[in-house]
Amino acid sequence: MMLSGEAGIVHSKASDHKKVMLSDFVVDTLDLKRPQFVLQAKYASDLSGRRTIDQLEIERRYWFEKEIPLYLITEQGINKSITSNISWLYAEQRDEISIDVLVQPAEKYLHHF
Repeated sequence: MMLSGEAGIVHSKASDHKKVMLSDFVVDTLDLKRPQFVLQAKYASDLSGRRTIDQLEIERRYWFEKEIPLYLITEQGINKSITSNISWLYAEQRDEISIDVLVQPAEKYLHHF
């Protein structure tokens, strides 16, 4: 499956190896009409970059071939209240989170709920 070549897009490389492309969320549902779909989240400002557009096109072709809908979402399409609530619940935004960091807020939230 060489989707980048078919689209005339040069695939990203790290050294001599092609980079693996990932989708943000693959969602399984109980909806028989749409049992699965994909969400790709980007900042709206990133959509002006040619490389980002090329990568999204490769991803779009991949999921189209699998007959799974792909939806692009940006911060502009998310309700401000939802964004605020997520920020409140997810105060520790980092790549690696220790179990202590996860348990401490859980105890705080348990008290409120």
